[in-house]
Amino acid sequence: MNKLLLLLLALAQFSLSAQNINTEKSNVNFEISNLGFNTVEGSLSGLDGTLYLNMDAVHKSILKICLDVNSIETGITKRDEHLKSEDFFWTEKHPQICFHGDKFKYLGDNRWQVSGYLNIRGVKKYITVALSYNEDILECEFVLNRFDYEVGTDISTFTAGEEVEIKVHLEKKAA
Repeated sequence: MNKLLLLLLALAQFSLSAQNINTEKSNVNFEISNLGFNTVEGSLSGLDGTLYLNMDAVHKSILKICLDVNSIETGITKRDEHLKSEDFFWTEKHPQICFHGDKFKYLGDNRWQVSGYLNIRGVKKYITVALSYNEDILECEFVLNRFDYEVGTDISTFTAGEEVEIKVHLEKKAA
């Protein structure tokens, strides 16, 4: 009976501390070179997940997010449709990009280092990113190599650059 009570208390504490992401105020923006002299800017929305960073109990921290790849928007509908195709993200088979943090380190001054698995197009890689977290807002910038995730492997680096700059903005839902 005591073990059951402890389990229920732990679950209650978890549900009070972990909060869902505000999908309306959160997004991911990206930039990639195009034709060697142009930059394509775009965004992804439809984020869902759980965020809880605790500098006093780092082992209790949680960062699990997924985003809907079908929400991709670059300002050109035909390009967006091509990005959703098998040539790039293949959203019919892989509709989400997900990150699951499993190692957290508080660096001070609202800065964190988070490591975990990033799954894009069915390819899962372990990455480490630096982020800032303040007032229930998480900001993060990093660079990915699209070939590491088999995105656009038949598309030349002149047409679409090899590296993609990613900017993440997450806000927690108000309690």
